[in-house]
Amino acid sequence: MLYRLLLQVCICREENDVFLTSKIEYSNFEDDILIREVKVFGDAIWISTLRSGLLKCKWNKKDFLVVESYHSKSGLRTDAVNTMFIDREATLWIGTFGEGLASKGDNLFTFYFANPKGLYKVNSILANEYEVWVANNAVISVRDKYTLKERKCFNEENGLPNDGISAMHFTEDSAFFIGTEHSGLYRYNSATNSFKEILLSGDDLSLTITSLKSLGNQLWIGTLNGVYKMNVGTEGIVSYNVSSGLSHNSVGDVLITKTGDVFIGTRSAFLNKFNDGIFEKIRLTPEYDIVTANKLIESSDGAIWISTSDNGVFRVGENIHQHIRP
Repeated sequence: MLYRLLLQVCICREENDVFLTSKIEYSNFEDDILIREVKVFGDAIWISTLRSGLLKCKWNKKDFLVVESYHSKSGLRTDAVNTMFIDREATLWIGTFGEGLASKGDNLFTFYFANPKGLYKVNSILANEYEVWVANNAVISVRDKYTLKERKCFNEENGLPNDGISAMHFTEDSAFFIGTEHSGLYRYNSATNSFKEILLSGDDLSLTITSLKSLGNQLWIGTLNGVYKMNVGTEGIVSYNVSSGLSHNSVGDVLITKTGDVFIGTRSAFLNKFNDGIFEKIRLTPEYDIVTANKLIESSDGAIWISTSDNGVFRVGENIHQHIRP
């Protein structure tokens, strides 16, 4: 999901249950931005866009500033970036629309997948100490991290559905799960070298997986029919939706913080915090405007950043409520 962001910052302060908003005027980036994804690595906020490339941003307590940008004029072959990742060796990996996978090291871009297996659009990237996992429609290519030679490839013969792969996730005990756009949740079985579907519910909306996150042996699964918590060992599933106190069934993302708190972004006026089976609702807008959250990230100061499809970006923390508006 996409949203349009004009780099304009508003600071919101809560006084007596009323949010007071003041605008900060500045000009650091001229283009209107169509955002695909937002991630935090270290002290930087990385924004993948569909026509302005990849933006590296920083928040200096007052302004939200673009400090570096990677696009067609700076060595990247395209301005359309779908996703990004920084591995433990600080290599920057960029998944693009139309130009496959790129990595940046020593101020040089290296490009992969010129035409094999149709990997032009990269939906999702995972990287560990030795491998890079790259996914698009019905294909996952696993590459040696240093030589980029393909170690293995998964496709429909391994049980992958003919569908877009919307999320990939390894749990702490290395169990591997994927979520799809319309075909549900799948788990990899190394003994059979195949993926099996895990049925979450009998309705079609739960087949759209929007987020996969885990803490210990608990896997959290965001869908268009609420959020599910699965025991990775037993595959026992608990579902949470509006009947359980969730603010809306359409879940955009799940975030598990460094302290173990679980936050859920939905299509509503609230950010949901899960506490022992009860949802605490954190109001995002003073007028109870509907906010379609599509990505939650935690910055180094513990604040929660929420990107939306229709209402810019929110920053929520202890005694902090800030809004970057379109």
